[in-house]
Amino acid sequence: GHRVPSTGVCLVVTVDSPDEGYSPRQIASAKNARKAMSMFGSPSAATFKLMVRDNFINNCPVTLDAIRVANNIFGPDAASLQGKMARRPPEHVDSELVEIPPE
Repeated sequence: GHRVPSTGVCLVVTVDSPDEGYSPRQIASAKNARKAMSMFGSPSAATFKLMVRDNFINNCPVTLDAIRVANNIFGPDAASLQGKMARRPPEHVDSELVEIPPE
């Protein structure tokens, strides 16, 4: 049979930057999509996709693919998340006092 060496080897594929694998045109379109999102009041990516898909914006040069690429490269739009990420109240801690007997 085959003998497996006792030392382990782990191969990891790393990505230099988030825009790796996209063409310059896709990156430029993604930047334009983010700029357009901010011009329309920073809607969520899903809402902006609906606006573009359903032609709510006349003569909009932004494509659904550009919105998807923008989310992949830049992550979620910080301005659209602001105010939507509610702080959860902390769990209640019972403050039960225990008397310590004198020694």
